Amino acid sequence: MFIDGDHSYEAAKADIEAWRPKIRTGGLLNGHDYDSTRFPGMYRAVDQFAEARQFRIVKAGRSVWATKINSAAEA
Repeated sequence: MFIDGDHSYEAAKADIEAWRPKIRTGGLLNGHDYDSTRFPGMYRAVDQFAEARQFRIVKAGRSVWATKINSAAEA
């Protein structure tokens, strides 16, 4: 799943929460505009999601982020 919607904190958080349950174990949840300067809301939502589940965020290129879903229990 690739998230690239509204970049406000509230919308980014809602997108992550809505799409996460649809990702199977071993799948990737990723998105665009992971940039603390240009898109602080998106950056904060992604970091909070990952921190709460002890997921590792990988940044690719300038602003693409990804995390591997390790188990169904990590919803």
